[in-house]
Amino acid sequence: MKGKVTRRALHIIKEIRGLEYQTDDVLERVLRKWVRTMTPGRRELLDMLKEFDNADDRELYYKVRRVAHTQVAQRERERERERERERDTHTHTHTHTD
Repeated sequence: MKGKVTRRALHIIKEIRGLEYQTDDVLERVLRKWVRTMTPGRRELLDMLKEFDNADDRELYYKVRRVAHTQVAQRERERERERERERDTHTHTHTHTD
């Protein structure tokens, strides 16, 4: 291992390496589940990606990077929508009480 990788990331790294010859759909499902259940932070995601950044794993690195980026971006959009809903709820609550 190149850097300090969390146990959560080690688990997904092993799982992904086992899926190397699977379709992108399978890899996407596994990563989507990991992102949704573990909600990895940027640092954890980057550390996980570094594990695939070598000559032997180059193709897998590009697949994982593409899919993980898409999943994290989607999660960030969902979080932003939740924050907007909370602000709207908070604003409406204060508006009705005045």
